[in-house]
Amino acid sequence: MPWMKRLLCILLLGLMPLQSGCVVAAVGIAAAGVTTAKSTMEEVVERSYVQPYWCVYRATHAALHEMSIGLDNVEGVKEGDVFHAKTAEYPVTVELHRITDTVTRVRVEAGKNVFQQDQATAMAVADAIHQIIARNLHTGMVVTPES
Repeated sequence: MPWMKRLLCILLLGLMPLQSGCVVAAVGIAAAGVTTAKSTMEEVVERSYVQPYWCVYRATHAALHEMSIGLDNVEGVKEGDVFHAKTAEYPVTVELHRITDTVTRVRVEAGKNVFQQDQATAMAVADAIHQIIARNLHTGMVVTPES
């Protein structure tokens, strides 16, 4: 009988690595899912501009127009405004938040849902806003924050 207990212990010890391997594999798969969701949700582009709110508001209008992104409506919210626009494939949302009198934060999201985001388009919109502000500063159409 003691040899059966030994055999059972050896058998269980031999199977333990297999069981813990499954647990490790399951934890690894779960962690990969969390990482994917996190990186997918980070497809939103946020930038702050050292410009008055009205300047960034107008630059956002101009950027969407120049990129031929159709503006559906602008919704006034407590912190600022939300631009609802649409490309041929999916919606684009641009949120403007007044941080101070001379700092405005822009959050651009492009895509159908949390799992189908287009960071390239969101980045292009943010870049277009930046370029329009830079052009306006260069031509003297915007007052610099130091003035």
